[in-house]
Amino acid sequence: MTGGMSGGNRRGLPATDFVRAPELEASPVARVFTDTEDHTLVQRRLGLVYGLFALILGGFFTLALVVSGIVLPARFWETNVSVMRLGHLIAVAGLAAAWALCLGKPRPAWLLAAIDLVGSLAVLTMVSIMIAFAPAGWRTQLMGTGLFVFVITLRAALVPSPPTWTAVVCVIAALPVPLGAYVATLHDPTWSEALFPRIAVLLIVTGWCVAGTASAYAISRIVYGLRAEVKSAMRLGQYTLEEKIGEGGMGTVYRARHALLRRPTAIKLLSPERSGAANVKRFEREVQLTSLLTHPNTIAIYDYGHTQDGAFYYVMELLDGISLHDLCEEDGPQPAGRVTFILAQAASALAEAHDAGLIHRDVKPANIMLCERGGMADFVKVLDFGLVKDMTESESTDAARSSADAIAGTPLYMAPETVTNPKEVDARVDIYALGAVGYWLLTAEPPFEGANLVEVLSHHLHSIPKTPSERLGREVPTELEALIMKCLAKTPGDRPASMHELAGALRALETRLAWSEAEAHAWWHARSSSKKLAAERLGAQLSAPLGPVARQP
Repeated sequence: MTGGMSGGNRRGLPATDFVRAPELEASPVARVFTDTEDHTLVQRRLGLVYGLFALILGGFFTLALVVSGIVLPARFWETNVSVMRLGHLIAVAGLAAAWALCLGKPRPAWLLAAIDLVGSLAVLTMVSIMIAFAPAGWRTQLMGTGLFVFVITLRAALVPSPPTWTAVVCVIAALPVPLGAYVATLHDPTWSEALFPRIAVLLIVTGWCVAGTASAYAISRIVYGLRAEVKSAMRLGQYTLEEKIGEGGMGTVYRARHALLRRPTAIKLLSPERSGAANVKRFEREVQLTSLLTHPNTIAIYDYGHTQDGAFYYVMELLDGISLHDLCEEDGPQPAGRVTFILAQAASALAEAHDAGLIHRDVKPANIMLCERGGMADFVKVLDFGLVKDMTESESTDAARSSADAIAGTPLYMAPETVTNPKEVDARVDIYALGAVGYWLLTAEPPFEGANLVEVLSHHLHSIPKTPSERLGREVPTELEALIMKCLAKTPGDRPASMHELAGALRALETRLAWSEAEAHAWWHARSSSKKLAAERLGAQLSAPLGPVARQP
């Protein structure tokens, strides 16, 4: 999914070629500690590696104390043994400190680099002390080189760092190992220089260290290279996909970030089965139209394009909030003042779309998000103009033919004329649907329900819904109830004449059905403890099918 991108930005201009971010020009060694995603992973892996080393060496330290106390009690306090034990203990303490530093909040890049370097050096220094001061006859040189290879290869496999940096760590960490092996021969009274020169020991151990460094370099090159390939595959133009946050019938939604701006975004990638030429052309056209909308209560479209294999994607702002569907599912019917406040914002956003000649055609609770934005609580975002119809286009165009003859929308919120005359629908289908959304907010139930699609559509065509007061068994402010029932009129001419008229009527009601800022902030404060769950809901909502119903009449 890399390269070969074509697309557009917020103003409908072609997307520019990939521009490399300044930090990506840095050396691989610097980048691994400065890139946000790599930085987090490296810190976690360093904690794992050096915590594991601390556990292993601490276990051997305890075992050595027990064994030496039982098997060799007479030599328990020998100087050489005490020096070995002290070096062992210092190494364990240093590794435990390195592990502790990798826990919790993100650490500075320089500190992670120091932990990586000093941690390996501490382990191998301890090994060298053990070699140098081991009692005569232990012949620990080979054991020391074996431990060196174990340490650096485990680190190379678990810590995803550039091979160059791995080699630097290995070379510095290896320095004490040959020295310790050489010093060990000086402390061995049985050593015969004539039988085996000390310089040969130094060269052999150095050779094994070089071989171990080469192995670690090769491992790091493979691990880091594979990770780079995966990251490259998860790049769309200037956007890097970070994690999948939802999946639906029309495509998959990913959390992503821009290479230069570091702005969190959401990217919807059209599913392969929807990536036919006709679908891609229609979706591209609809995203271009939606990107022209600038109302603050309309979700912002930042960019769009095609992957190398032709799949269509578009980039939108990432929202953290709750859909009106989930709001009522969790909290039940909403206060009249809050309903008015929400509907007025949604109506204003849709009014701009109608002025531009665009009909949403899928207004429903799941496509309206409630957020906190810029310190404002209960800020509305109208989402998913995936079924938008451009009234300025002639019906003879290819794009119009792809969707104009289809019944489009969600049955529970679908205006009657969408079923009886889908070719001639106008902006009043959105007024009907927004009235149904208001009904849902007041009652936590849609205006009509049925056992199947036919029954629901039949109700929209022929039945008069119960008033919210009847449905709830308690009074609802008369003016708000009357306005919502007017929106749900069967005949388009009996509804408010325009979305502007509806928005004006709702704003007039706001002064009498006040929903205070303090009440809104109190609700969001109570909800803040469940933000992780809210993010999961957002991903599921964003990836919902753009149009659950799209049938030929």
